[in-house]
Amino acid sequence: MRSPPVADPQLKTRIPYTQHKFLYTLEKSIMQLNRRQTLIAGLAAGVTTAIAPRSL
Repeated sequence: MRSPPVADPQLKTRIPYTQHKFLYTLEKSIMQLNRRQTLIAGLAAGVTTAIAPRSL
């Protein structure tokens, strides 16, 4: 079963639907990962500043 190619306005090329969906899912998961990483980094920075002595 072949799905019709999807026109991507940004690339101006035609990508097969399955690949397009895969790229979309990958991008979404990467964005979620980045959000989680920034959250963890923010928490770590907050903890470090709270624990670290004022002399530093």
